[in-house]
Amino acid sequence: MLAACASPRPIPVVLPDLPLSLAEDEGLLIVQIDTNSSVARISAGASVISENLPKGRHIWIASLPAGRYAWSEVRIEFAGLRNSYRPGQFKRLNEHEFEFDVVAGQINYPGELVIRTDPDSFQFDVYRGHAGYFWDISIRNRNHSAMAIRSLLKSHARLLDDYAVRYAGSSGDGFLAFYAKEKARVRGSAGTSRP
Repeated sequence: MLAACASPRPIPVVLPDLPLSLAEDEGLLIVQIDTNSSVARISAGASVISENLPKGRHIWIASLPAGRYAWSEVRIEFAGLRNSYRPGQFKRLNEHEFEFDVVAGQINYPGELVIRTDPDSFQFDVYRGHAGYFWDISIRNRNHSAMAIRSLLKSHARLLDDYAVRYAGSSGDGFLAFYAKEKARVRGSAGTSRP
């Protein structure tokens, strides 16, 4: 009975340069978050991606089952209070801005989740039929793949070398295709070097 009531644990984080064996139906997800507030929880569907994230810029790689996902909840902590938001309730660049795919056996980059709260807007109000303390918040999904790769080459170079990296979001990406092409070219050049 207690196990059924327990909240789900965050998905496993992949530690730098340790051997990794993925299940056949499992992929890797680059999680890139830039927030100016503490985040109590971030979820994608039923998967908890992170808990207790301090304000700042963060990037890591996690493993999860292949499939279609969407950023579904961002729970912000401010002044000792927590409010939950669904990214889909905000104005979007396109209707699929917060959706992404995880392909098995690959590193999937869905974009950077940018979370901005305005502490000066903190007030008691009634919002969507609920009374409480609220503040203005903006949640966007931005494609910063070049910055993500640059950061991960410092911490997860071996993983980036072992797995293909693909863009998993909805806005399109030219950089990761270029990165894959250059990675293949460098590998090909290394294999054809003269003694």
